[in-house]
Amino acid sequence: MEGYKDKQYVWKPDFDYSQISWFRVKIAWCLYFLVSIPYSITLVLAARTELTTSSGGKADLFDEYHRTFFAWMIALTWINIIYTFMLIFERVEKNDTTLSYGAGFAFGITNLTLMLVTHNASFKTHSDVKNNIMVGAFQIAASLFLWTQLQGNLCLWTCSDPLGTLD
Repeated sequence: MEGYKDKQYVWKPDFDYSQISWFRVKIAWCLYFLVSIPYSITLVLAARTELTTSSGGKADLFDEYHRTFFAWMIALTWINIIYTFMLIFERVEKNDTTLSYGAGFAFGITNLTLMLVTHNASFKTHSDVKNNIMVGAFQIAASLFLWTQLQGNLCLWTCSDPLGTLD
């Protein structure tokens, strides 16, 4: 494993994080924060949705496993908001590791949100779940915007030939 640390085995673009438009990252974070508030509220309301059974009684739409996942999703979303806030507004040092964690966590939250909104779409006849689906679409868009901004616009404008293939 000694050779792994040698530069020829590790792909690492020559990337200067000062070239990231931190103004756009702040806008993305504010948008993500503002959309996360109604998303969290509608997720709680969707988890508490009840059905009327054929005998006239009430039953929960989602079982305890789904409710636990909804609670974890809300917690992870707010952990992502707090961490990216600390990163963007310089409460945490900006380096390769912290930016990679921030971007990776934002990407994971984007995927979980997409999975949860897609899952809830199968119950779209219920108004609370329908509200979560509509707000969830904006949440996905905002989290994708935040993730791409944390990546430095996917390294399209700031990295010049990181693989060295254009020579």
